[in-house]
Amino acid sequence: MKKLDFCKPTKSVTGSWITFGLTQDQEDQKKNGFYVNIIKQAGWNDETKNGTFKENVNNPEKHKRIKLSENDIAEVLLVLQSNGTKKWSTVHAGKTPIFIEPFIKEDKHVGYLIKLGGIGIALNFAETLRLQEYLKLTLQQMYL
Repeated sequence: MKKLDFCKPTKSVTGSWITFGLTQDQEDQKKNGFYVNIIKQAGWNDETKNGTFKENVNNPEKHKRIKLSENDIAEVLLVLQSNGTKKWSTVHAGKTPIFIEPFIKEDKHVGYLIKLGGIGIALNFAETLRLQEYLKLTLQQMYL
């Protein structure tokens, strides 16, 4: 199953890139699981109008990687399907806080905010729907 990415660079270098993906390795079962990676933007190229991220890959303050359990995935789905009435937080491996909550802009619910260890990204409703469908497919794939 391919990964799901949301990349949101900004000219002011405040953007983030988040990736969701299921790893299924028949040879090394310990690698199997559902992973979320988030990285803070490192720079901006004015000529190409693109953000850069690779400079932060090895910086643990600006790049977080967590593994979610099946129950964690279900909790995320419940929040995303709640129409802004629920939020969820936990601490991964005793050190990385995870938050998913409604994103409010100008007193309106406009999507959801996902934060891993202090690095956040806001998803609009269309992106949220894509994430919901991806998470549902992921759970189905895990049960095959």
